Amino acid sequence: VGYSQYISGLKELSETLRDKGVKVTIFYILYTSPAFRDYTEINTRVTMYNQGIDSLAALGNFDVLDLNEQLSKNGVLLQQYAMDDGLHLNESGYAIWGAELNKYLEQHK
Repeated sequence: VGYSQYISGLKELSETLRDKGVKVTIFYILYTSPAFRDYTEINTRVTMYNQGIDSLAALGNFDVLDLNEQLSKNGVLLQQYAMDDGLHLNESGYAIWGAELNKYLEQHK
């Protein structure tokens, strides 16, 4: 999906849910590690899409969870949290993902 279509779809979905009383939370798109083909180009796009997510969040449509703060450095997924494919999280990565989600849920009961 192209950037404009992604952002407009996310805006429409989040507004529809918000109007129905649903508290919407969006995870940032995670970066890829150097093991992933074309990771530099992909991660540049990830940054662009995440900036679009920030722009929508600033309108009050939803909260954002940024797991890249814990799982990545300088816009690259740390290999210690990635499967060999460089795209998917491994057990350690999902442990952080789960802990951050639980922390968020506890704060927003």
